[in-house]
Amino acid sequence: MSKIENPQGTPHGLKRQLPGGIINLNIPEKDWHDMGIVIYAPYRGKGYAVPALKLMLDHAFRDCGISRIHNDFAIDRNEVAAWETHRKAGFKELGVENGFLQMMITREDYLADNP
Repeated sequence: MSKIENPQGTPHGLKRQLPGGIINLNIPEKDWHDMGIVIYAPYRGKGYAVPALKLMLDHAFRDCGISRIHNDFAIDRNEVAAWETHRKAGFKELGVENGFLQMMITREDYLADNP
């Protein structure tokens, strides 16, 4: 993954461009890291999302020593495929807050399922 620089020139996170999409990991503003994954439309439904997400998780937890990763989804967008992708990668639902489904995975849970 490559570092992303913010306008002040300090590291802002990690980003990896893949042939079929993008995954990124942002430096935390809270006590966890936020992340994102975009699979471009022609590549959706082909089984790429969970392996791509797990590559990012593996890098974050094994190489970077990150303890928790968070993602959230606007409920009104009904992103069922994204929710399921995150569940399959090991994310747990924390609940709904202000119209957003909150999901998180910890290093301990990830490493227990992916020794």
